[in-house]
Amino acid sequence: MYNKLLIIILFILIVIYLYNNSNQDSYKENFYTLFKPYNYPKISNNYKKIFQSYNSTNANSCLENKYIDTEVIIGSYLQTDYISTEIHSLTNFISKLILAYTNIITIRTLKYELASELLLDLHKNKIDMAIIPSPIVYEGIIGSNLIYDNNTFTNIQFITNTNNTYIYILVNISNSYSNIYDIKGRKMYAGKKNSLSWKCANDIYDTINFSKSKDYKFEYTTLNNALKLLNLNKIGSILITDTYPSKIIYNIIKNDNTIYLLPLDEINEQIFINRFFYYEKAYIDLNNISNSYLPKKVGNKLYNIYNPNLITYNFCNMLVNNNKFNQDITYNIVKSIHNNIDIINTQLIYNFNKLSNIYMTFTYIPLPMSKGVLQFLEESGYITYNNSKNYVHYLGKKKCNKYNLSLLNNRIIH
Repeated sequence: MYNKLLIIILFILIVIYLYNNSNQDSYKENFYTLFKPYNYPKISNNYKKIFQSYNSTNANSCLENKYIDTEVIIGSYLQTDYISTEIHSLTNFISKLILAYTNIITIRTLKYELASELLLDLHKNKIDMAIIPSPIVYEGIIGSNLIYDNNTFTNIQFITNTNNTYIYILVNISNSYSNIYDIKGRKMYAGKKNSLSWKCANDIYDTINFSKSKDYKFEYTTLNNALKLLNLNKIGSILITDTYPSKIIYNIIKNDNTIYLLPLDEINEQIFINRFFYYEKAYIDLNNISNSYLPKKVGNKLYNIYNPNLITYNFCNMLVNNNKFNQDITYNIVKSIHNNIDIINTQLIYNFNKLSNIYMTFTYIPLPMSKGVLQFLEESGYITYNNSKNYVHYLGKKKCNKYNLSLLNNRIIH
């Protein structure tokens, strides 16, 4: 038995040595195992601890009792038809984090072009988890006829929010548009049908009572071609959904100073958010759009370095699972994410919007939580069934129940 364990250890060390001495500078990561090292220091240190634990434990009992050898599949999506890698990169990083801080051995990540197709495969149990935008999740759980032909997905469960995505509407200076109502009667490019951007465009048009075909039409093409059509005045606008700041928007405006962002301040906020409650009013600091974007006059509004905030709307991306997924695994996954928020916030996607534990636990979508997630949030004090105002003392620390509250009242804990 000792010899078998020694062989396993030797094999692992050889794999690590060969990997570290390879000459590859970069590669597309879509398959992760316990035996693949990580380049982030804190994850790397924990990775070494895993191996120390493995080396000091009987090999058979380690695999049978401690590690989950079933492959976990996580999906992510493109924002639209252009190459936007932020969500994929975030998915890859979270996968590594989960491997380092849970007993999962293998994670495979899949890239989807459309978030709507990703949610459909999650519903069909083809994948275990996915990072999906809340507008698309909403379409699935209510059985909307916009995308899913009134089919309702009842097996989707919430794990955590991951980040915000923003709505950007681009127009050309030649038309002098000042608000969303000015593009009435013009074509809009919003990616492919059933894409995230297309869904957001439909929500906006529904709110401002534009009639399809009469007041607007969609131009189905590529983003590069849409930019050409915009400059030729053959379409009126382009709607893009992306993170903030957006590399795509930065490059577009940097290369063409005739294109500018249209504010969404003329939308009736109360109607929009009440009808589509996954949206939240947001402000974009135009100083971060492009180095030479400001000053910019849009209608009677003058944006400059002292008044740079443009009104738009954003929404959450969320990590969700299907209800066939092991509840013990979801407990370990949400725990590893919440307890390592400082590591996650080092990623570029969070430079301007840091994650918080409270943000991660609250969902705008009426989604059920898996038992594992609910257990962790209760244990950590993020969810309580006690109406005491002292619950704030337990957020992120311990369960807020009668016993712990009595300790607080007796000043046993401070």
